[in-house]
Amino acid sequence: MSVLIFAFIQIAVIIRVLLRPHRDPSSRVAWIAVILALPGIGLIAYLLLGETFIGRKRIEQLNKVIADLPDITSLPGYDAPKLQPEFHDRFAT
Repeated sequence: MSVLIFAFIQIAVIIRVLLRPHRDPSSRVAWIAVILALPGIGLIAYLLLGETFIGRKRIEQLNKVIADLPDITSLPGYDAPKLQPEFHDRFAT
């Protein structure tokens, strides 16, 4: 019975890995390989390291800080010549 429960938990976590938004396919495959190769440790590793949600409150704080940042084009020295990239003539359009 406990083997079935463990298998169900493992399948549920693998489904979560597959359905997690904004994750590269190679990362998904790597997490599935870890979960299957190291059954107990892999599940714990994914739950501790694979889920990277920092919470709604922190996301709101981050968005507020980003909104309060000044527009880079309004900063003095934004268009200084030493800050402009230099391209070889061959790459100029």
